[in-house]
Amino acid sequence: MPILSVISRFSAHALSSLIVQPGQALSISCQVSYSVTSYGTNWISQPAGKALEWMGVIWSGGSTYYANSVQGRIGMTRDTSKKIVNLRLSTMRPEDSAVYYCARYTQWLKTYYATFFS
Repeated sequence: MPILSVISRFSAHALSSLIVQPGQALSISCQVSYSVTSYGTNWISQPAGKALEWMGVIWSGGSTYYANSVQGRIGMTRDTSKKIVNLRLSTMRPEDSAVYYCARYTQWLKTYYATFFS
């Protein structure tokens, strides 16, 4: 039974934990301080004791791009007026148990992308 935690914007500002049964869908939201029409927002997971894993991005224009590892199970949406970004991950697996982060697209993530896609 995975236990999934969410930390907003790489801080403990909005920390919450939940339990999702295997096979169920995970739906989590992240409220950000910036305009989601000005910056892309990424979702990144970190399983216990493991490295960060980039999951996908919803760009400022609303288009999305997802990692191959979650393609077909993931969806990202947003509410531009409320500055909320949503993540849905279907058919949860035990290996999906992780801390889930949302993060604004930054120079650090540009470097991370270069590593991820090399």
